[in-house]
Amino acid sequence: MILFKMAVRNIMKQKRRTFFTLFSMVIGFVLLSVSYGFNEGGYANIIKAFTKARTGHIQIHKKGYLEKPGLYSNFVYDEKLAAVLQNDRTVEYFAPRIHSGGLAFLDKKTTAVQIKGIDPVKEAGTTLIDRNISQGKYLDPAGSKKYETVVTKSLADMLSLKTGDDLIIISTGADGSIANDRFKITGIFSKDLDSLYGNAVFIPIDTVQEYLVLDNKIHEIAVMIDDYSRSFDDSIAISSELNSAGITGLSVEPWEIVEEQFYKSMLADKEGTVLVVIIIMLVVGVGVLNTVLMSILERMREYGVMKAMGTTPSFIFMSIVIETLLLSVFASISGLIFSLLANWPMKVYGISYPEPVSVGGIFIETINSEYVAVAFYLPVVVNMLFTACESHSCLQGGIGRTCKINAFLLRCEMILKMAIRNIFRNKRRSFIAALAISMGLTSLIFVDAFQEGMIVNMVRSGTSTFLGESQIHNSDFTAAMEVEKTVNGPEKVMERLSKEDQVKAYAPRIKTLGMVTSAANVQSVLITGIDPEKEKDLSKMDEAMLEGSYLSDRSEKGIIIGRGLADTLEVVVGDRLVITVAQAHTGEMAQEMMRVKGIFKLGTREFDRSMAFIPIERAASMLDLAGSVHEIAVNLKDHRKTWDKDLPLWKEYSADGNKFENWMQLMPEMDAMLSMSAYSKYIVGSILFLLVAGVIINTLFMSIYERMFEFGVIRAVGAKPVYTGTLVVFESAVLAFLSTVLGIMFALVLNLIFSKVGIDYTDAEFMSIAMTELIYPVMTVEQYTAFPAALIVFTMTVSIYPAWYAAKIKPAVAMKNGTK
Repeated sequence: MILFKMAVRNIMKQKRRTFFTLFSMVIGFVLLSVSYGFNEGGYANIIKAFTKARTGHIQIHKKGYLEKPGLYSNFVYDEKLAAVLQNDRTVEYFAPRIHSGGLAFLDKKTTAVQIKGIDPVKEAGTTLIDRNISQGKYLDPAGSKKYETVVTKSLADMLSLKTGDDLIIISTGADGSIANDRFKITGIFSKDLDSLYGNAVFIPIDTVQEYLVLDNKIHEIAVMIDDYSRSFDDSIAISSELNSAGITGLSVEPWEIVEEQFYKSMLADKEGTVLVVIIIMLVVGVGVLNTVLMSILERMREYGVMKAMGTTPSFIFMSIVIETLLLSVFASISGLIFSLLANWPMKVYGISYPEPVSVGGIFIETINSEYVAVAFYLPVVVNMLFTACESHSCLQGGIGRTCKINAFLLRCEMILKMAIRNIFRNKRRSFIAALAISMGLTSLIFVDAFQEGMIVNMVRSGTSTFLGESQIHNSDFTAAMEVEKTVNGPEKVMERLSKEDQVKAYAPRIKTLGMVTSAANVQSVLITGIDPEKEKDLSKMDEAMLEGSYLSDRSEKGIIIGRGLADTLEVVVGDRLVITVAQAHTGEMAQEMMRVKGIFKLGTREFDRSMAFIPIERAASMLDLAGSVHEIAVNLKDHRKTWDKDLPLWKEYSADGNKFENWMQLMPEMDAMLSMSAYSKYIVGSILFLLVAGVIINTLFMSIYERMFEFGVIRAVGAKPVYTGTLVVFESAVLAFLSTVLGIMFALVLNLIFSKVGIDYTDAEFMSIAMTELIYPVMTVEQYTAFPAALIVFTMTVSIYPAWYAAKIKPAVAMKNGTK
């Protein structure tokens, strides 16, 4: 009990210092909890949106379907299977689906489409597609109207569709026959679903079974469960139930397996949260260490008397441990309360991004926090560990020595000299305070350099694989990708580009959506005609070949496809494929048989599954586009210029009905991420500066209390209040300068180390861009000028309150209290 009373007395002895110590600890607790909860909540929001929009929490397929999805990888959907899912208490909704490729035709316009067979009622419960109709109406829930369809906005724009039109869809039936029929368009989805489904047609599942001769077979069942976090466990349970019911040959996979690349990207992004947590822990820990140290040094005489009277070192140690643990317990309880309150508006209202951000095809406008247990008990553990360790380390310390004043400083103004003297009067305290502040600056610089490096890596990965840094199109081509909308005067444009000093390489392309058919399957893909030689200088297509060889000339009958598409079509190098496309202007079907010359892998699963490349002259012949191109991809000698939206080059070639766009316009999601990056930089900076504020105020007040008698003497001999206040501000400036120097040094060393070793994110995929290289921090002038300057200004601003307190000190009271 006596130890507890001593601890309480010592804590209350300096109420102001105790308050600011608790302030630092509570702020650290709150920020740690909010940061962790905010990140977890953000992940939860994205997962919920992603699974509800497309995948479901669990999917059931025929074994091997995910590796080789195809028309013939189907299974029987009957009442027995449906009953197992209906009787499972964890299953909220489930929806059977059929997937196939085809061609859609209206008047003289034709394009490739993805056929989606769905149960209108069950799909509406599983996903939200019935709530995203912008024109017309959703499919008939009663199923009385069979040959009807709802189409995406992108497809409607491409074929100039409207509700009530009869759309002809051509595909291949499961019996090898040509499937060909008319479908009435009842509705058109909103544009929000374009990024998820592209050119898709949704048709009642029984109609698709009849159309593709699938009887009662399907490709997939999407399942929604009551708790997405149990998707792994529930998928195992459902699989066991199916086996018990005698239903075999099916695989039950959670969304983490179905969308493996998306899940890996989230895990990679989540690792960054650990860095923020460590930074906050260190800044808070070092700040509290300084406070506990000064509390011990302040009572050094008291501890000496206690030891002279026979008090054991263990008793003194325990008194300090109890004191620091009391602070920790109180800070933890207060922090827990404030964290719950701080997380509430984040959970309910969230934070809106400057622009909607696409994550895996899902547009996120607001990110919310989440109440996660670990976000609250982790700070408690951190507080306990830090304060317990600090009580021991501080007990082993001693009183710092007064340093000598450098000869250079003798020539400085009196206030500055005194400020420097006071800062160095207690070296240990000043060093620890400077260390805490410098760590905040180091962390801010490193996090910003890492973000810059990630963006540069993503841009390089996205543009160098195939996209190119910029592209020239017909002004109307990208809106609907109409085959007849070709570049105006392509030969003249390419001749100018060849003479352009800023241009490093260019490559013409012909692009169209078509259907690729093998003996085993049919798939809708983006077919691109390329000039093999020019493409080598611009993209990495020739370097991405896994099997076979790259295209050798502009007119051969060879085709190169992605690894995913090869698996879907079940073909190898040398096999034959039939390509079906619609000719420009007439819309007539053109087919040609080609041999698989090579198989590539560019890292992005969707890219590898949905693209095929043929020689540009062969593509022009099939589409009846001799002498025309849809796109000219361009790389500049200085890639940094492609970041400039106002580069005169864009305007020079955006003429005569053409449009020259840089990668930010071609990848708007990436441009939105740049805004997000700046947004998150300010959030991280605000968090770190708020933590640093507690350290600065506490350090200055400890310095004031330590020199209370000195301040009384200064005032007694005639110094004005503004003098003492100015002295404190100058001390904060000196402290800020020392912290800035340390922070810059630490950040420079840290960035130089990681600029050599890199950070491995090569298994991750962000916004459909595969990370193919290590991430290296990118150092900028702003990081080492603007950030330090902001820290100095902030430190001096925060010092105004301690300076105001020092200015109000009364000489008599100060001299009396200072002698205690």
